[in-house]
Amino acid sequence: MSLSETNLITLEQQIQLFGSKASYKDHIDRTQPSTYELFVAILYKDLATISDIDFPANKNLYFNLSEDVLTTIVVGQLKKLGYDAAHGSNQGGSTDIRVVHNDFGYIWIGEAKIHNGNSYLLDGYAQLLTRYMPGLKSATEGAMLIYIQKQPNAMKAMERWNLFLTNKHQTIKGIKNLTVNHLEDGSLCFYSQHPHGSTAVPCRIKHIPFCIRHDPDDSSGRKAAKYRKSIGSK
Repeated sequence: MSLSETNLITLEQQIQLFGSKASYKDHIDRTQPSTYELFVAILYKDLATISDIDFPANKNLYFNLSEDVLTTIVVGQLKKLGYDAAHGSNQGGSTDIRVVHNDFGYIWIGEAKIHNGNSYLLDGYAQLLTRYMPGLKSATEGAMLIYIQKQPNAMKAMERWNLFLTNKHQTIKGIKNLTVNHLEDGSLCFYSQHPHGSTAVPCRIKHIPFCIRHDPDDSSGRKAAKYRKSIGSK
């Protein structure tokens, strides 16, 4: 057996390294996405794990962190999965999250905001659409990452943001024909679509909540000043 043959690893051994066929397939989709749509689909699958499992599980640690720190955590999680992800890289300005696949030229942009009111979210949304999204066919997808630290009902918060965006998006200069979908069944996420303001290429934004409100009701939790401060008066 040649030296090159001894260095080869069989497909079965590769699958064993990743624990399952599904995990191995996800790895292949991340590293060798055959289309831009697949690149985005696996990215959103991984972001769902971060937003729906990792962040809520650590809400006692994340409930009062800043936007930059929270976003750095998200970027760190993506890097662990093998993504070329960065916080603060330039793409028409300093982006919150930029994920690229240099082999294929794919780009995805995320704008991250703590939910400090719908007008505040709208300003971040305008930044994403008019500054950071390049409007290229290999960069038509992005997301609003919404950190929900204080709102007691995440579903209502997302429904109100959805309605606010539907009614107020006309205030964003250069954006026309924007449509806003309803919340997805069984999810707090929704999509909005619009032709890019400069290229007219159709673009799509996913609105993703990260629910990290921490409101303990046990006796020791109620006495903790840092928790009372995080949720304000009830």
